[in-house]
Amino acid sequence: MAKKPAGNTELSADQRVVVLHGPEAFLRSLYTDQLKAALTKVHGEIEIVRHDGRASQAVDVLDDCRSFGLIQQHKLVIIDDADEFLKSSEDDDDEGAAEAARAVGRKTNRQLIESYCASPSDSATLLLRCTTWRGGKLDKLIPEVGAVVACEELSDDRAVAWVGRRAPSRYQSSIDTPTAALLVERLGADLGRLDSELSKLSSAAGEGKPITRQLVVELVGQSREEEVWGVQQTLLAGDATANLVHVRELLNVSRVPTQQMMWAISDLARKVHAMSAGLRAGMNPFSLAGTLKLWGPAKDAVTHAAHRTTPASAAKLFGACVDMDARTKSGFSDPERAIDVLAARFADPSIWTGSARQRRG
Repeated sequence: MAKKPAGNTELSADQRVVVLHGPEAFLRSLYTDQLKAALTKVHGEIEIVRHDGRASQAVDVLDDCRSFGLIQQHKLVIIDDADEFLKSSEDDDDEGAAEAARAVGRKTNRQLIESYCASPSDSATLLLRCTTWRGGKLDKLIPEVGAVVACEELSDDRAVAWVGRRAPSRYQSSIDTPTAALLVERLGADLGRLDSELSKLSSAAGEGKPITRQLVVELVGQSREEEVWGVQQTLLAGDATANLVHVRELLNVSRVPTQQMMWAISDLARKVHAMSAGLRAGMNPFSLAGTLKLWGPAKDAVTHAAHRTTPASAAKLFGACVDMDARTKSGFSDPERAIDVLAARFADPSIWTGSARQRRG
């Protein structure tokens, strides 16, 4: 039996159209499993049909929804990248195509799905999955026949609670709250990564035995703070290739969330700018370091970097980080591509040419 996901929504077999949207891919997967289990309980074996939203047309999707299966009584029709599937009627880049479709009396994918929601098939459940959701009329139509579920990343506190529930329900193990908090501290609130580590830790603990703090310390990698400082230290060295290799290792191997990486890069630029401006104004570097919460090697590295630039150059770097962060959150830039661009930007020699002028100033 599928376990209830971390959110509060309970999916059921009588929902004909369901949307799962948001950045937490593992939560979308859990909700999908919950929906499959609910449909199987009512209808027995179901047929699952998958469509790539980047390449599929609504007429083909809806044909699958309305046609009867050869053996199974019910279908689950899944559209992945549903935001791409629906975007043609609302994005400026595709407005010409939408106008052309209207000129010949052909409806867009979005319009066809809107019409379908008014009278969905009883023999199928349509599931749309995506990271970004622009519902429009669908936000009013779908709740009448199904559900729209946001799969957002959990706060650290909720992730700790989720870990405490997940260990016994999925892995027949247990983990106390302080140990769960340490696991979240080291990995972040990415549920997929936490679940993978719980699987490893429960196996190491042994069947029915608790996951201990010592196991987490021994088997789980660096804390997020250590990872953040590691990449910040690399960025300050000024080697573009090393920058890209390090951020890609953290994203692809360590599975550090893109939001955390973007924060680490922006936070570093902010501190370099604040330190540079403070030094130019004649402030005490030790006092500045305390204000910026810089200690140990981080204090020395950021102070040294601030001496190598000017407040104006550092401000441009920080501004680029803020702008790129806003673009990724608005869906205008791919997060991983944005991180690559900023990592390379830190190695731009023009940013670090102000050292002589600043020392003479």
